[in-house]
Amino acid sequence: MNHPEVLLLPVLMIADYYLTILGAVLREKEFGKHFIIDAYEMNPTYRNGIDQKRLLNLQFIAQVLLNFLILLACSIFLNGDLEFIFWIVLGFYLTLYGYVIGLHVSNILIFRWVERNPNAFDGVITLSHDFNLRMSLNLNAVLLIPVIIILIFSFSFFVLGSLLAVVYNITLVGNWIRKRKHAEK
Repeated sequence: MNHPEVLLLPVLMIADYYLTILGAVLREKEFGKHFIIDAYEMNPTYRNGIDQKRLLNLQFIAQVLLNFLILLACSIFLNGDLEFIFWIVLGFYLTLYGYVIGLHVSNILIFRWVERNPNAFDGVITLSHDFNLRMSLNLNAVLLIPVIIILIFSFSFFVLGSLLAVVYNITLVGNWIRKRKHAEK
């Protein structure tokens, strides 16, 4: 295998799924008493599986296999003059899932802190799913701005893939917002 780093993708994707379930479980404890939400999972494709805390999700496994095979094929067939495309794709996948895992870790740390400090909040706030989607959309700026700066001052095809991942995520969340608005009409 020319690029063993492709093995990181299924690891990150699996970590994403199970950290989502862990976050959903921890959120329901103390934090969930104060912040009521419609759904923890933003992605409508996996919302039911996460809501049900389904540890085995065949649709998810198929997605992991598909994405891994795409990346593996890129690592095998994109050599020589085309190898830069592999680095863009690798940067895309690793940044996308690295970012999402970072968000999960942040959520889990917050949920655990609130669990240990139950008096941190008083009262109840109900957050609409639209608000959570907007917050998710805006959090992409946390990654977008540094990636643009890095790309300008230290260009690499990997970082270009990172930029594409952030733009993809912004577009994806923006589409979820538009679909919800359209469904409400």
